[in-house]
Amino acid sequence: PIDVRNVNEEVDKGEITEVDNSEPGGVKQLAYDLAEIAKHDNAEDCWLLIDGKIYDVTPFIAGGKHGGGDAILEGCGIDSTELYKTRPMGSGTEHSETAYGYLDNFFFANLKK
Repeated sequence: PIDVRNVNEEVDKGEITEVDNSEPGGVKQLAYDLAEIAKHDNAEDCWLLIDGKIYDVTPFIAGGKHGGGDAILEGCGIDSTELYKTRPMGSGTEHSETAYGYLDNFFFANLKK
């Protein structure tokens, strides 16, 4: 999981980029590249990249609430857009609207362009 106490230090070192994609008075968001996302590739530290957005689903995995069991681990640390939309280890269908809505709870950054 991201340690927000070190964000400014990491931005200064070039490891992450702060992107101002907000309206005036809004919140700045962070952006990470694929190399950084790849470091978060296991059940204890799992980031999913879906449609250019990065989600830290580590607490969801720890809670044992994923209906597909360990299938979620296949997407850790990679662009998991196709996996999320096709669920090849499960039903073969796209996740539900409810699942997409719940996923928003874990969003914290965008893919660095």
